[in-house]
Amino acid sequence: MTERADGGSTTIYQTAQQQAGEISAFIPPRGIPVEERKKLNSQVRVLLPLASDLTIALLMLHGHDLSRREFLARLKEQRIEQMEAAFAVMENISRIYHYRNPFFTQLHESAVRCAPETSVDRMVDVIDKAVISPMSRDDRNVFAAVLSVHPQIDEIVDHFIERKGRNAWYTDWINEIKAMADAKTEAATNS
Repeated sequence: MTERADGGSTTIYQTAQQQAGEISAFIPPRGIPVEERKKLNSQVRVLLPLASDLTIALLMLHGHDLSRREFLARLKEQRIEQMEAAFAVMENISRIYHYRNPFFTQLHESAVRCAPETSVDRMVDVIDKAVISPMSRDDRNVFAAVLSVHPQIDEIVDHFIERKGRNAWYTDWINEIKAMADAKTEAATNS
């Protein structure tokens, strides 16, 4: 996984897009002979295990069947290491469904598992991308659960507020989530 020197994740998203483009070049177009399709799919099968979680998620969200299988296998075996991948798929689900299905719940658990090892800048990037999704409006518990397990919650909140130019709406939104995260952390320590 590639990160910028300052810990940001812009490179993570750029790298995932680049990898997805490279793998997409091998995805067989419709209407080609079966033998050619098998040959191209075998090349894709070799590339998928080496690709990042976010790359697999991006391919899956664009309808690539082999990457869907790879992503689901990683999710089932708890091998998702990039919180960005879980959030990318959760954002997509939140645009389609108005309820939280078991797949969303499994992705959320994966994001919570990845959160403690995710840098502050990457956490801010993930939250910043997700804030424009229906998830930010409908399910603030998703963000609170992820923040509650991160050891640098105050720095994440401060960086997010700075990035949003101290906009009152975003400040209130993230502070409400921080309060929920603090309550979750306190409840976990008291039990």
